Amino acid sequence: MQQKFTIRMATPADAAAAIDFKEQCWRWAYADIFPPEVFETVYGAESKSGIVSYWEQLITGGAKAWLAELAIESAGATIAAAETPQDVEIIGIAMANPSRDADSPTEIELSVLYVSPQHQNSGVGTALLQRALGDSPAMLWMLQGNQRGQRFYEAKGFRFDGGARKIFSSHGDFTELRILRQ
Repeated sequence: MQQKFTIRMATPADAAAAIDFKEQCWRWAYADIFPPEVFETVYGAESKSGIVSYWEQLITGGAKAWLAELAIESAGATIAAAETPQDVEIIGIAMANPSRDADSPTEIELSVLYVSPQHQNSGVGTALLQRALGDSPAMLWMLQGNQRGQRFYEAKGFRFDGGARKIFSSHGDFTELRILRQ
């Protein structure tokens, strides 16, 4: 049985929960790409509080973020209408914002799209992508070696445009590739 999820726009108050979810997804998605110290550098306590503040500022400043959520089941009964954030489980997040690159070929950047491993291939990622971008042209930076992400984005009409940039150079040689949907 497929569980029914909802998508809602995130508020600044959702930033900490969204970042906790993003960290879990990062650790799962990139475990074969990044060494463990990268996760500790990015999501250590000091860094994490800065990321939460940054997300709060982005959302307050007009970036659009969405949360895909499932109602939490209690004693065999699904809570029909989630009353509080504790009544739901985040299963996906997305964020779209004006492109941060001066030479971007599109005005919109998809800066975040993560779905929990248990809910991949269930329509959550597609629904979040549609909510975040609609049919608008957009770009995103994708970590080289993220084959699961590459398959997803290519199926949604994104193509590599040749743009590349180095990241986390102090922890190794990692590259992000720019992909576009026109």
